[in-house]
Amino acid sequence: MKNSRQLIIDTATDLFSTERYGNVSIAAICRKAGIANSVYYYYFKDKEELYKEILEYLFNRLDEAFGRIEGDSEADRINCFISILETCNILYSREIEVYREGEFHFPEYDHALKAIYHSSLEMVYRRPLSHAEYLYFTAGVRFVALRYTPEEMVRKREALLSFISNGIFDDCFSLTSGDFTEVPRFSETFIENSRDKMIRSGLKLIGEQGFDRAQIFDISRNAGYSVGMFYKNFRDKISFLHELVDRLNFSLKESQEKYRPSFASGADEGLFYLYIEISFFKDNPHYFNLLREASFAVPERFRLFYDRLEQDFIERGNTSGNPDTSLAVSFLLGIGYFLEGEILFREDAPPLIPLLLELGALLDHGIPARSVSQ
Repeated sequence: MKNSRQLIIDTATDLFSTERYGNVSIAAICRKAGIANSVYYYYFKDKEELYKEILEYLFNRLDEAFGRIEGDSEADRINCFISILETCNILYSREIEVYREGEFHFPEYDHALKAIYHSSLEMVYRRPLSHAEYLYFTAGVRFVALRYTPEEMVRKREALLSFISNGIFDDCFSLTSGDFTEVPRFSETFIENSRDKMIRSGLKLIGEQGFDRAQIFDISRNAGYSVGMFYKNFRDKISFLHELVDRLNFSLKESQEKYRPSFASGADEGLFYLYIEISFFKDNPHYFNLLREASFAVPERFRLFYDRLEQDFIERGNTSGNPDTSLAVSFLLGIGYFLEGEILFREDAPPLIPLLLELGALLDHGIPARSVSQ
């Protein structure tokens, strides 16, 4: 029989893995666990302490797991890394869902997870990795893990291994720094009606303050309307967030269509696609904050956002030579998603263009093995 402390942790993990942090109360945890509130406060001083204990638990399990990289060759060790990731996704599926939101609220856990990956990849390659190599590997793989089930990840392993070591485009990367001309600031088109004014207000306030902190009253007032007008246009706050994600999707697609030239090379096409996307979010960093929060607040809409980007790229892009086009584009979009976080929010962010050029070469040929056995 579980002791009360472990019962609280397990119950909270269940709730936090299916509900947002702001939606789960201590009372709800106690009610589901069948304990008195006083028992909760005997073990934890508040909700944050409990939440961080769950984050710490997963961090320690991942640190331990990724510290066991083994294999005689780089290929063996890369395969080991992917196997560990797949196993952790299955064993700790609930905790991983909690951690995804935890990284957003408590950035130190995002930094800690990156440190695990960085250390593990140095064990894989037995050398320091460049920033571009680290991003290429971890961003692509982490994003695929975000969009695919653990069972799908197992089936996609061979393709992932190929992307890492051989690249995802079967052609020649040829862009130079001179090809990256400054992208004009994208000007969105809003209709001057109550619905669009609410959407414009929501993009700003939720993007800047967060979904839970930005209240319907403030969104409505900032748009120049009453709360009643909000409910005339939107069923509730969640459906409103759906609309905001859809608007971001539409605006980003417009930006791509307006500023992205056509390229014969898939690697060139893919890299410039990332450049336009990064430029779009760099002009509007609060949009990227909103998108990050949508990944756990409305995960089905976040998935649809990237489904649409994926389809758009496939319809226009050059993905020749790929046995799994959808997976290849997801890998590419993942590089963009995590690169945007690096560029927008890291004070020591590396210069964008040199980083993109190195990523372009990796899209073309991957991170090659240094020798048959290392």
